[in-house]
Amino acid sequence: MNEVEGYRTDPSFLTLSREIADENCILFVGSAVSTAAGVPTWDALENIMRQKAYISGSYSPSRIADCCREVLGTRLFNKLIGNCMKSITVPTQLHRRLSDLPVRFYVTTNPDTLLDRAIEEKVGLDSTRVLSILDDDQWLHIPDNPEGKWVLKIHGCISRTPDNLVITEEDYLAFAENYPRVVQGLSKVIAEKSILFVGYALSDWDVLSALHKVRHVAQRSTGNRYFVGVDLEPPMERFLQSRYGLRVFNLRERAEADHKGQGSEYIVLGFLDTLAKQFEIPTWFSRIITDIGYYEDVGDLMTTTPIAALFPGFDVTARVRLALKIEKEREIQLPLERICDPVLTIGELLSLVRNIGEGGIL
Repeated sequence: MNEVEGYRTDPSFLTLSREIADENCILFVGSAVSTAAGVPTWDALENIMRQKAYISGSYSPSRIADCCREVLGTRLFNKLIGNCMKSITVPTQLHRRLSDLPVRFYVTTNPDTLLDRAIEEKVGLDSTRVLSILDDDQWLHIPDNPEGKWVLKIHGCISRTPDNLVITEEDYLAFAENYPRVVQGLSKVIAEKSILFVGYALSDWDVLSALHKVRHVAQRSTGNRYFVGVDLEPPMERFLQSRYGLRVFNLRERAEADHKGQGSEYIVLGFLDTLAKQFEIPTWFSRIITDIGYYEDVGDLMTTTPIAALFPGFDVTARVRLALKIEKEREIQLPLERICDPVLTIGELLSLVRNIGEGGIL
């Protein structure tokens, strides 16, 4: 099955895309997104720590990290981890595609700066806000609907807090005690929104930590939770659904024929490309805007662009002309009061057109 067409008929995918378009979704970004750029996987990092600290026993990666820090000392341990990440500075296509989505909040367990850089390239430095775990009171004052994009680095940042990274077993166990403001701020951010997990391999400790944080701090949340996985076995898929209430997108069957022999990052990128297409401005709408003559550069429009940005001085006449042209193009009747709403976005207008065309409720 064609991947794009397959997902466009998936109810969960359609719900997710509408929640993102409404800026009602938060992205949790895991380590697999950065490993495509060369950041070491947990397995590779474990091997490095074993060699440096002469550890041969069978332990969890986070326990090995604890032992390695004890053997090397905090300063040398932090330097070791920093050296594994600081030299990798070029974001991948995955990072850039994630930054393209109309999302206000990105929560990441990755301490590298690749996601930050991709978002800065997209919206500019002034419109990108990064919080790390030592930003204390700033976590308590995160706005509900901020301008620009925010990157919340809940396990620390290699450039901002290199000596305070959540990586060892003790770090994970003591997280709530050591960083209560982070927990409180994160709880507020995710309380009313849906969540999409991208780039988490189930063999990584980070994914369990992130899932547990979300489950405990968002117990009263009514938002949906989605997980993008690759080659998940049926028992693991059921585990994610039953334990954490996740709607799982298992990309194995839909993508492996098109990306045979390539890494999982290409499969995830294909999914994100499909998702991003949901936010493209339809050709018919671009043609109408151009015909009206008030807006020339339709190439920089997004579904999150306010309709007011298309018409200087809140030109009601132009809005009426827009409504009439849409009605003729789509053979529908629009409620004029909605078109004149000053905060209406292109995405909301397109959703309105789609719902009316499908016989939905205005």
